[in-house]
Amino acid sequence: MIKRKRLSSNLTFPYKYIVPLIPIGLAIFINLTINKETNQGYLIPLNLLLLIFFLIAYLPLKDLKKVEYDENYLITSNFISIDKFRLKDVIQVNRWMFYFYKLTVKKENEITIIKFLAPAHERIFRPFRKLNSIIEFEKKIQKKQFVNSITN
Repeated sequence: MIKRKRLSSNLTFPYKYIVPLIPIGLAIFINLTINKETNQGYLIPLNLLLLIFFLIAYLPLKDLKKVEYDENYLITSNFISIDKFRLKDVIQVNRWMFYFYKLTVKKENEITIIKFLAPAHERIFRPFRKLNSIIEFEKKIQKKQFVNSITN
């Protein structure tokens, strides 16, 4: 069996599905507990503010994926479906919004962007520098691209 290395954080699932629900839960809690007769004028702006917080939390996180790789493939998952890409088709890895990263992959004449959350244990100790897991992955894809260029 081929061993997979995880490139994304174990916190991907909570960031993708639980963090965006916090403003909704807060809105439901406030709407159920607030005295509506004395605070009618505050309810609509408060709900709009919570909706904006939800959208700010949800929009960047909705595309996060769990990312793993093995000897030949990059495996991504949104926890519902799985996609596989050849490592030699990975174009680059870029930082995106401080804690997150983007992978650019070419698949069948189409460019795919894969967003993922980097591992928390590495981000804490190296917040502004490139992470060891990213450096190791970049070396792996450069090696695959080099081998592919020699064979073609």
